[in-house]
Parts: sequence; C-alpha cells; structure tokens
Amino acid sequence: MFERDLRTWSFLVGAAATGLSSCRYERHKMTNPHTAHHIDGPGDLGQITQVLIVGVNASDAGTCAVQTAVHLARQLNAHLRAVHVRDADDTPVDPDNSEWEADTEDAVARIRARTLGSLQQAGWDHWSYREYYGAAARRIREDADTLDAAFIVIGVPRRDLLARIGEALGDTVAAQLIHQADRPVLSVPATS
Repeated sequence: MFERDLRTWSFLVGAAATGLSSCRYERHKMTNPHTAHHIDGPGDLGQITQVLIVGVNASDAGTCAVQTAVHLARQLNAHLRAVHVRDADDTPVDPDNSEWEADTEDAVARIRARTLGSLQQAGWDHWSYREYYGAAARRIREDADTLDAAFIVIGVPRRDLLARIGEALGDTVAAQLIHQADRPVLSVPATS
C-alpha cells in the first residue's frame, strides 16, 4: 500500500500547480515547466512500513536534520522523504538583477546536490527527494499527511537574537510545524 501511495503522490505532485504569491515566482513557474524535482533512491520499498519526512534547506541546521533523519530511518527501517521548498531564502536579494533566475537556480541546485550527496553517502537506500514551490511548513505538512509519516524532522538554526525573535513570532518553519502539524516534529539544532 505504501508503494502505491508513494507513486500516487508523485503523480499528483507532478500534476499539481501550487506556488508562492510572489509575482516573480509566479512568472518563473509559468516559464519553467519543472515546478518540482522528484528523485527516488535505489532502495526497494517492499519491507518498508513507515515514512519519515525531513525538511531541508541551505543551512547547517538543514544538514544536521538530514543526518539525524537518516540515522532514525535506519533505526526504524523507514523510508526517508527529504523535502525542499523553494522560498525567498533561496533567492538573491535583488530580483531586478539580470542574473536573478540563474542565481536562484544555482542556489537551489547546490541545496539539491548537498542533500542528495548526504543521502547517497549515508548508506541508506530507502529515500526520496522532493522539491516544491510554496510555503515551506504547509508543503512539508501536506507531504507528511499524504504519506502518513510517523514524524517530521526539521533543522532549527542556532539560537541567535534573530532566530529567537522569529520563533517568538511563530515565523520559522520549525515553529509553524510544531504548532500546526498533527504528528510529532523533531527539531534538530545546528551543531557548532
């Protein structure tokens, strides 16, 4: 059943059109037919009964979250779904720059390559990688709901002043998931 649900979800996500409210992202989506990347690891899903979701981004906390999630997936014999949601953090500051789209694609490609490298080097073959447009917490939650994930793993930045303010305002992806997800959320701090 899990394998069928995973294939169905892959089809639905490939066919769905969701995006950010930002006009720049909307224009990019209209000119770029590839609104998401879908990459599956080499593992056979035959004996897998659980799914873990890990949210990834360009931060050190995102890398720590992937490492922790791989360890947990191995311990639980679970499929690991890595999810990256393209957002403003992936884009250069000046959207009027002529290299804006190329710089954005380069930044996202670096995140993808780093995540895939971590997954491939971990020695756990039961993984998949999905990349979406949209609000990060919502897309991660939707993926977790669709796959009935056992829990979500998310990296949290080091505790500097801006991180504390963002968390207090409920503005971080981790804070939103902790407050809104209907399943356990494991927050992994960035290591020094």
